[in-house]
Amino acid sequence: MKIIAIMGNIRENSQTKKIIQMFQVELERYKQIDFKYIELRKMNLQLCRGCALCLERGEELCPLKDDYNIILDKIKHADGIILATPNYALQVTHLLKNYLDRSAYIMHRPIFFGKVFTSIVAQGAYGGESINKYLDSVSSMIGGVVIKGITITVPEGSAYNNRNVWSDLETNRVENSIKRLARKFIKQLYGNRYPKPTLFKLLIFRFARGSHKYSKCDNRDNKYFKERGWFHSEYYYDTKINIFKWAFGMLIDIYQKQKNK
Repeated sequence: MKIIAIMGNIRENSQTKKIIQMFQVELERYKQIDFKYIELRKMNLQLCRGCALCLERGEELCPLKDDYNIILDKIKHADGIILATPNYALQVTHLLKNYLDRSAYIMHRPIFFGKVFTSIVAQGAYGGESINKYLDSVSSMIGGVVIKGITITVPEGSAYNNRNVWSDLETNRVENSIKRLARKFIKQLYGNRYPKPTLFKLLIFRFARGSHKYSKCDNRDNKYFKERGWFHSEYYYDTKINIFKWAFGMLIDIYQKQKNK
């Protein structure tokens, strides 16, 4: 199994990296894995210009020529992905946010089906849970199977000072959270990576499908859905849909067809 951690930390010896290293050790207790780090601070990743070429005409037309596709290729070849960041002003760092902004087109044209995502946030006080929720939502929209992320509140005085020694009690608290996440992450990696969609996910798919199928616009999203046969499929991938969800999907199709007349 190939696992990558996309690191949003700005400092080299950050608490975020320390926690991810602990997570790596815990994963390796279960299975032999190939664990790699993508440290965004070391990558040549220019700021998104907001031109929307990737959305409207295709990501290959992005005017920025840097390391973005190197990172994308590593994700494509991974089985599991960890999005890691410290809590900066109740959000991800600018490094991670810029990478996600550059990947906005994938939320329109998801590609990461069968890949397991989770998120780990390091913080000194509070607010990290909302960052997990954001990262988990993004991971779901780009096609990933999401294991709900965790926030680790580091011991007092440690957020900016790596020389502070964690007590045994504090270390145990952090390790227990990491162990629980590692168990869930490994279980999903070796389990069903193409699960039945929730009603919410099915609604997102059917609204998107109907919007493109009945639209008079011939944009990149429309072509992407058509090329993959999504105009006529029940979901992004083969799966069983119960009669209730199927009927709900049909109602959405009828609504979208009427709306775009």
